[in-house]
Amino acid sequence: MQSYACRADSRGAAADFRAVRANGTGRTEILAHHIVQSFAPNEVTPEQALQIGEELCDRFLQGNYQYVLAVHNDKQHLHCHIIFNNTNLYNGLSFTYEHNQGKVKDRSWAQLRAISDELCKEHGISVIEPKSKGVSHFERDMQKEGKSWKDKLRVRIAEVMLYSRDFKDFLEKCSECGIEYVYKPSNNVKLKFRLSGDGQQRFTRAETLGEGFTVESITEQIAEIQEKLSAANVTPDMLIEPPKPVAVLKPEPKPTPPKPAEPVQSKRLISEELLARVREQKASRSPKLRANTPGESLSPPIERGSGSSIGNGRLRASRAGILCVEWICRKYFLPPCA
Repeated sequence: MQSYACRADSRGAAADFRAVRANGTGRTEILAHHIVQSFAPNEVTPEQALQIGEELCDRFLQGNYQYVLAVHNDKQHLHCHIIFNNTNLYNGLSFTYEHNQGKVKDRSWAQLRAISDELCKEHGISVIEPKSKGVSHFERDMQKEGKSWKDKLRVRIAEVMLYSRDFKDFLEKCSECGIEYVYKPSNNVKLKFRLSGDGQQRFTRAETLGEGFTVESITEQIAEIQEKLSAANVTPDMLIEPPKPVAVLKPEPKPTPPKPAEPVQSKRLISEELLARVREQKASRSPKLRANTPGESLSPPIERGSGSSIGNGRLRASRAGILCVEWICRKYFLPPCA
């Protein structure tokens, strides 16, 4: 076990970490960071592992942060545990603020791996070579259930490559075999695939399928396959059954519900029902017209004569209007008859 700027035991180191943190900015809730550096089985001794771990702390932390270093042998491979304080010894700033911001490739954890690999090479120890992007938990579960779009795409694309003469012919056969594609050579994402009619909604980038499914790799593989087939004087259908064209069914349009019938508005400003009530009330309240005497008439009698310029129809209409005016005047303006 080794320590820097603090006691080596757990309680003493925790107390020393808290004392430095009390003088810090206190802008983060992270107290400390934990690093595990592992070695291959039977490659190093505990003393060598401790020395490499100490050199890693010196290069990575540069003497600005307290740390405790311990070597464990509880598994088949030796490994170092490093716990360092998140607060700088001298300026009180946090490690997260000073070194762990910005783009992922520039963060300190990427630098940490680079420093560790450099130290292992200096000591003649094996280094894990970086691999392609791993598989997510969701993709792994889909693979177990046999529902992985990527697995289905890999199989079908490999079959199409075997029957293609070149990359252009490959794209045409993809459309025939139920594989939709988006090919834009000028974009960062040049090629994307999607299975037609199988329920896949989003396109899958070609590079996420693996190194053998990029534009360059597909072109090289097709050329290599054609060269080997021509040298052996065989055709692809002699080896495997050619992929069958897949009919892409267009989704049926969803039936649109009929629009509710809009209420027909009458052109009249007054409804028929209201008009009927007004007519009933008018009929019930209208007094029976009695014969006019010469003294009671409010208007001179109109004589029907052949020499009148008013026709019979107009005369009747005028007479009705005069009677209506007489009734209104008697009802509202004249005193009631005794």
